Amino acid sequence: MMDIIVSARHFDLSEALKVQAENATHAALDDLSLKISSVRIVLDIQKNTHKADVVVAIKNYFVSASAETVNDMNKSIVEALEKAGVQARKYLEKKQDHRDRDSIKTEETPAE
Repeated sequence: MMDIIVSARHFDLSEALKVQAENATHAALDDLSLKISSVRIVLDIQKNTHKADVVVAIKNYFVSASAETVNDMNKSIVEALEKAGVQARKYLEKKQDHRDRDSIKTEETPAE
């Protein structure tokens, strides 16, 4: 079970935007087989720029990503979560052991 924390800077966070951010988080990160403890999303609006910063806390590792668009907070959230998902997948690939130990050829000593 991951904790999803959504906060806002320079504007009041609506319940609909919070729910949309939580749904986008589940859509982007639920398919990963990682132990995600928390996802922190910080939304920011400055003039026409809508920015989303995402920090994903995986066991012993953090993934951070951000995205910004003009006048579209939902698109910023989705793009930032997609970037974080790509980074988490890369971490998962690095963490997995891809060596095939059964294929190591052991030379048998010929019986004399």
